[in-house]
Amino acid sequence: MDYKETLHMPKTAFEMRGNLTKKEPGFQKRWQDEKLYEKMLENIDKYITLYLLRAEIRQNVERKQVVKPTGTNRSDETSKVHTKVKKEKIGRNDPCPCGSGKKYKQCCGR
Repeated sequence: MDYKETLHMPKTAFEMRGNLTKKEPGFQKRWQDEKLYEKMLENIDKYITLYLLRAEIRQNVERKQVVKPTGTNRSDETSKVHTKVKKEKIGRNDPCPCGSGKKYKQCCGR
């Protein structure tokens, strides 16, 4: 039995296979006869030209200062950089600092 006969393919008026190796030279010849590539380049040039012709040249408008800048809410004392104090990290199996006697992971570390 031939494998081809076991397939249940619908019958159509067009080919189901690509056959590109046979058909592609015909496509390329038709495209060359119709000068499809040249037409495509002409269309691209046309649309780019139209786009550029419609473009408007705008001048940069300088903004006027409407509101005068005021001072900040910070005083000189508060503008100093605060440093964090590093605390010693508690390990998961260390005794809990709350004093319960349990391991940190069983008590406050949840």
